[in-house]
Amino acid sequence: MTVATGLRSRRRAAGEAGAGVPWLCCCCVGSGTGGGTAGRCPIPLHAVPQGLDHRDEARSCDACREGQYQNQIGSSTCRSCPEGTFSNLLGLTDIGQCRDCPKGTFSRQGSRVCEPCRAGFFQDKTGSRECQPCRAGTFSNRLGLTDASQCTKCPLGTFSGEGRTACMSCRAGTFADRVASNSCRDCPPGTFSQLTGVKSQEQCRPCPRGTQSFAGSRSCGQCGTGSYQDQIGSAECKQCPKGTFGNARGETSADACRPCNVGTFTNFQGASSCNTCFQGTYQDRKGAQFCKNCPAGTSSRANGADNVNACRPCPPGTSSTAGSSNCT
Repeated sequence: MTVATGLRSRRRAAGEAGAGVPWLCCCCVGSGTGGGTAGRCPIPLHAVPQGLDHRDEARSCDACREGQYQNQIGSSTCRSCPEGTFSNLLGLTDIGQCRDCPKGTFSRQGSRVCEPCRAGFFQDKTGSRECQPCRAGTFSNRLGLTDASQCTKCPLGTFSGEGRTACMSCRAGTFADRVASNSCRDCPPGTFSQLTGVKSQEQCRPCPRGTQSFAGSRSCGQCGTGSYQDQIGSAECKQCPKGTFGNARGETSADACRPCNVGTFTNFQGASSCNTCFQGTYQDRKGAQFCKNCPAGTSSRANGADNVNACRPCPPGTSSTAGSSNCT
C-alpha cells in the first residue's frame, strides 16, 4: 500500500533487518489502522492525516516541518517552499500553501518566516527572495521598508552610495550643495576648506597671496622657490622670469625675483638660483639669460667671469675660436 500525500519515510537504521531499505508508511488516509505487503510494513501503523512523514524509530509518519510541503505519496523527504514564500504550518500538502512574503520582507528557500529588509534596503513587491537597495543619495536606518520613497534623502553637505544606513559628511576640500547627492564636489582650484560637511561652494575660501591650491584642497600650499603669487584665490603660482631667481618660499610679490648677478645667468623660468658662467664666457650685466663668449683670439679659464678682461689674448703662435677656454 502506498503513502498518502504529505507523508515521507526514512531508511531502516543500521543493525535492523533490511538496513538501508526505507520503511513505508502503509497508511490509508481516513482508515483506522494501516496495513501493507509483508516485509514492507512489519507492524501495523495508525492512520495519519496528509502532510505527515514516516519516522523509522517510531514506525510512524511525521508532519512536514514549517517551510516545507509534500504533494506526492510514498515520499521519504519533504520539499522546501520556494524563495520568496514561507509557511509556519506543519504538514502542507501543496506548494500553493506556501504563502508569498509581504512587501518589506524576503525569504530564502524553506523558510518558516519572512525576514524584514535590513536597514538601507526596501521591497515594494510581494513574494521576493531579496530586497532592493536604497538608491545612492538616500539612506535608511529602519527595517522592513516597503517603498523606495521611504528611503530618506541625504541632506546638504552629505552623500551616500546605494544601500546605506547613513549619509557621510563631505570631506574637507569638498561640498554638496544639493540634497540626495551621491558624491561631493571639489572646491575649485585656488580655494580650500578645512571643514567637513560643507554645504555650498561659497564656503570654499580663496587661497591667500603667496599660496596656491588644486581642486579639492583642504589647505593651500606655499609658492615654491623661483615663484610667487601676488593675488588671492590662485590655482598656481607665477614663475620668476628668465634672468632672475627666487630662493624663498611663499613670496607675494614679483620683487622676490631677483636679477642674476654679473658672472651668472639663468635661461629658464622659475629658477631658484643662477648658474655661473662657464670657462671661455663672461657676463658683465645683471639679469642675464646667457653668458657672452670671449672673442676669437682670446681664452678664459675662469668660471663666473664678470667682464671681458677675463678673456686673455692668445700667445704668439696660437689661436682660438670664440668662447674658448684655451688657445691652441
